[in-house]
Amino acid sequence: MKKSLTLLVSTLIISSIAIGQQGFILEWVSGNLKQIELVNASMTTIGVAQTGIGAGDFGQNNVLYAIASFTNDFYTIDPNNASATLLGQLDPPPDQIWTGMAYDDAEGIMYGISCVGTASGDATLSIIDVTNLTYTVVGSQTEANTIACIAIDDSGQMYGINSAANGKLYSIDKTDGSVQYIGSIGVGVAGMGQGLDFCSENQTMYMTNYNSISWANTLRTVNLTNGSTATVGNLSEWTGTIAIGSGSPSGTIFELDLGYQFVSSNIIPDDPEMTQVLSDILNDNLGFVRDSEGNVFRKIGPNWVNGIGDWATEEGYLFKMNSADSFEMFGEVIDPQTPIDLSIGYQFISYFPAGPMDALVSSHV
Repeated sequence: MKKSLTLLVSTLIISSIAIGQQGFILEWVSGNLKQIELVNASMTTIGVAQTGIGAGDFGQNNVLYAIASFTNDFYTIDPNNASATLLGQLDPPPDQIWTGMAYDDAEGIMYGISCVGTASGDATLSIIDVTNLTYTVVGSQTEANTIACIAIDDSGQMYGINSAANGKLYSIDKTDGSVQYIGSIGVGVAGMGQGLDFCSENQTMYMTNYNSISWANTLRTVNLTNGSTATVGNLSEWTGTIAIGSGSPSGTIFELDLGYQFVSSNIIPDDPEMTQVLSDILNDNLGFVRDSEGNVFRKIGPNWVNGIGDWATEEGYLFKMNSADSFEMFGEVIDPQTPIDLSIGYQFISYFPAGPMDALVSSHV
């Protein structure tokens, strides 16, 4: 007989530190594709993709699309190895350049924004057909006529940042392209070093910014209520695109103490095989890992023997540590409401919520 437990109880879970959601940036001059940690702007270079990318976003099925603003070349870019595949050219409305792209997950629509560079004129919102490489104009306006980047939050609201000595945040109506001023972002905005995208996991808007006053390149968070921004960390150069896929990996650092402790995770690991999951601690600090059925992952002689198999997200594990250590896990975050089947007898179970909860509240058997 099995029962379903919706929010799970854990009497002893070791401490863990959430690693910020990751995104991808495309550098304007070098063409480097980098994976960026949104919590502190630390970056890992994946490879050279394409120079001059001024607009891009993940589209359907987490395909990364990008446009080279001065050539209108339209690419897909593989986030695993930075390889760029040229699909063709997508010319913008007359006398304009593409400055931003934003995919609406709910509608399944890719939007593009174009304007006359930093000169006065119109800013035009269009729907982009990524298959046929055509666009349909939604509308143009002159109030915010140098929009440098756009993004859409989880409610479906579009936002854009207008270039100026003191950049400005606007909301954008997707039905006609009209804008409404929200507030100043507090830093200069100029050139092609601007990108914008929304992180669904932590409900935060992020911006890559080239500050035309200080010449600094930074990753920033954007307050969608008043437009203010805050620095997360420094970037290497102009960064015209930041893209955060709906399935971008998140991560956790597990801090392990000397002795025994139970460990569980709210992440589906990218590679669940236990040797891969525990690769950071395959040393003398780890004694063994045991699951609910008594299967053991341990070292016998010079070799690690995996008697467990794959890390099961619905289970907890008993760790025995000979010394303190830590390991990281990356993957997709599990919905905290995900049920877990319980069998007769004893078992270690996982804990999916991101924060602590009262055990009487969290357990609904």
